[in-house]
Amino acid sequence: AVYKMAPNTITADLTDDSTGSMITHTPGGPMEIIFSFDTTGSMSSCLAEVRKQVNHIIQRLFMDIPSLKVGVIAHGDYCDATTYYVTKQIDFTNDITALCDFVENTGGSGGGDYAECYELVLQKVRTSFDWTPGSQKSLVMIGDAIPHEPNYPANKGNINWRTETKKLYEELGVKIYGVQCQDNVDSSKFFKQISSQTGGKHLKLAEFQTIIDMMMAICYREHGVEYFEAYEKEVREREGKGMRGELTKMFDALRDPDSHDATDEAMTPIIKRKKKSTPKKAPRKFQMSPKVTPKVTVKTATTTPKLKVVKMTPKTLRVVKRSPMKLYPSSTKIAKIPRHNRENVAEIHFSSATLAWSPWKPVSNILEFRSIYSMKQNQSRSKSFLYELAVQTKPYTRRFPVYIKLATRCLHSTNGALRMYINNDEIREQLENVEKQGCKLFARCLEIKRPVTCYGRKFTNGQDLKKFLVKSYDYAWNLKSMKRSEARNVVQCGVVISRGSE
Repeated sequence: AVYKMAPNTITADLTDDSTGSMITHTPGGPMEIIFSFDTTGSMSSCLAEVRKQVNHIIQRLFMDIPSLKVGVIAHGDYCDATTYYVTKQIDFTNDITALCDFVENTGGSGGGDYAECYELVLQKVRTSFDWTPGSQKSLVMIGDAIPHEPNYPANKGNINWRTETKKLYEELGVKIYGVQCQDNVDSSKFFKQISSQTGGKHLKLAEFQTIIDMMMAICYREHGVEYFEAYEKEVREREGKGMRGELTKMFDALRDPDSHDATDEAMTPIIKRKKKSTPKKAPRKFQMSPKVTPKVTVKTATTTPKLKVVKMTPKTLRVVKRSPMKLYPSSTKIAKIPRHNRENVAEIHFSSATLAWSPWKPVSNILEFRSIYSMKQNQSRSKSFLYELAVQTKPYTRRFPVYIKLATRCLHSTNGALRMYINNDEIREQLENVEKQGCKLFARCLEIKRPVTCYGRKFTNGQDLKKFLVKSYDYAWNLKSMKRSEARNVVQCGVVISRGSE
C-alpha cells in the first residue's frame, strides 16, 4: 500500500487492489475496537479470566482513552444454535455497565468439530456493527481453531473467510489482531494471514492469565506509541526481574514494525509464474576513432582597474531584538492555571515523568515503608528525596497518586520521613482506610542530586520542585501544602481512596 498525506486525513491507496478501494481515517478521531471471543469448551478458561477483571479493564481504558468505544462478539459454532447460541454481540458503546453485564452474563458454548464459525464472525463484524466513518478501527479475534470453508454444509451462506478479511480491510479499514490460544499449525496459518493482510499483529497466547495485559496493550498501541510504552513500563515494574517470557514476547511483537515473514506458509495457494526468456543481444563491435590533437589556446593577461569601495551607513540603524520562542508557559501563567487532580493525571502527562523516578514498589504493610529505600553506608544526607504514594484499587488497574512528601534523607530508619507518614494522624487514617478496603499501596522516590529541569524550568533543590508540583497538581492527602484542613474526598473504581470533604 502507498500512503498519501492530505491536510486532515491519512489516505491509504490500495494500488494492488483491482477495485481501487480507499481507506481513510482521521487523525485524533474516535477509536473503535471489537473483541471477538471463541466461547467453546477449550476457551472457557480464557473467558473466565476476562470476567474476573472486565470491570476494571473497561474503566481504566475509558479513563485513559476518552474517545474509545468498545464492541464485543461471542461465538460458538453452527451446531450450538439449538443448545447454546451461534453468536451474541453488543454494538459499540462507552457504557461501562452495559459492557460488563454482557461479558459477565454471556455463558460458554459447546462447539462441534475442530473448526469454528470464524468466517461468520468476520462477516458480522463487517455488516452488523455501526462503524463510525473516519474512526480508527480494530478487531481483536481471540480463538484456538480455524474457520469453516465455503463448502461446509452448515455454512448456509457459503461465507469465505478470505473474502471477508479482504472486505474488512479494503472497505472499512479494519485492522485485525489475531490472538492464537493454542499451538496448532493450521490455526497459526489462519491467524497469521488475517493479521498480515490487514496490517495487524499475530500474537500467541500460551497462558490465559496474560489475556488481560494483551487486550490492554493492543488498545494502548492503537491509541499511540507513548501510551503503549507507558503501559509496557508499568507492567515491567509490576512484574520485576521475574517477568514472564510470554509478556516479553508479546510486547516485542507489538513494538516491532509490521513486517511480512516470507518463510511463513500461507493458507491461500501461491501460483508460481515462469519468467519470460529473452534472447541475448550480440555484443557491440567498437571501432577506434582517429587520433585528434587538441587545440591549445593561450590566454593573455589583462589588467582590470581596482574598484573604489564606498561604505554606506543608514541614517538610523534599527536593531530588532526578538525574544526566543517559549516552549513552556511562564511562572505567572502557571499560577493562573487551575490545579489538576493528581489521581486523574496519566503518567505520560505528568510534568516530571521524564525525571529519574524509581519504579513503583508495592507496600503490603505500613511498616514496610521503612525498608523500601535503604540508605547505603557513608551516603551523604545533604541530598533531598521526593516521595509519591499511590493507591491501587484492584490488580491490573491504574495506580492513583494521592500524596507527595519531601525528605532531606533517604527513608531508612524510624527517624526518616516515613515515620512522619505513620505519625501523622490524618495520613494514618487514610492508610488504614485503603488497607481495610483491600487496596494496595505503592511508593516511589526521586533523588535530587543536582539541579533538575522540569517543564522547561531548572530547580536547584527539592523544595522548589515540590512547590512547583503542588501548584500544578492537587494531591488528595496533602493538607498544609494545599491550604486546607482535611483531605479531599476521592472515589475511584467504586472505592473510596481518600476520605475527606466532598
